[in-house]
Amino acid sequence: MIPWPPSTNTLYRAFRGRNILSAKARKWAIDAGAALLEQKARPIKGPVEVEIELACPTKRKFDPDNRVKAVLDLLVKCYIIEDDDHSILRRFSVSLGEGFVGARVTVKPTG
Repeated sequence: MIPWPPSTNTLYRAFRGRNILSAKARKWAIDAGAALLEQKARPIKGPVEVEIELACPTKRKFDPDNRVKAVLDLLVKCYIIEDDDHSILRRFSVSLGEGFVGARVTVKPTG
């Protein structure tokens, strides 16, 4: 389980003519990366399928697909998966959960 991911709309900010990760996204990546480390998440080589279960911390409406990019980018940054392009990420699903806050992520090799 990792903390509630930021929306794609808040991931980047323009700074001196280029896009950089926002402070909010950087903090989330540190916290979420620490959670993965604590859970002893292991790298998976080659093609994978990823299941993401999201549970919002509030009752506000949210767009589930806006939360996926942050999660997939984190998996790449933390070397859990090799990349999030079509040659590695062969299947992914997003579902809504209850009884927790954040994202439950399951990564399995395909084949």
